Amino acid sequence: MCAKKYFRIAVKSIIKQKKDLNQKVVAHKAGISPSYLSEILNDNREGGITICENIANACGYPLEKILKIGQQKLESDKRISEYARNDPRIEKIAIMLEQMPEEAVKDIQRMSEEKFENIRLREKIRNLKNYDEIF
Repeated sequence: MCAKKYFRIAVKSIIKQKKDLNQKVVAHKAGISPSYLSEILNDNREGGITICENIANACGYPLEKILKIGQQKLESDKRISEYARNDPRIEKIAIMLEQMPEEAVKDIQRMSEEKFENIRLREKIRNLKNYDEIF
């Protein structure tokens, strides 16, 4: 898979997720025009390595991390697509999310991430307790 695609996917995703970011803010922080950023993100124009690094930094990540985020997002989206083909409820949820205001979707996403983080922390604590019991 092409690094340009990972870059575009990650930057679009980060802009959607972070409440304090939009294309205009990222473009300003990166030192480019919003229209130039839009052309890069829509694969209508090439961004050089320096421009891509500036955009990544404007999103709060180094370029290497942006590419990794894009790769993970693409893989995750593929898995979700497979689930959706096998479970019609997933498609209904996607339609509902598309019809919601952007801020509501961001709130749901943030709450979901917080919930999953809590679950991960509980699992780590459980594993630590099991470790202590062994020794």
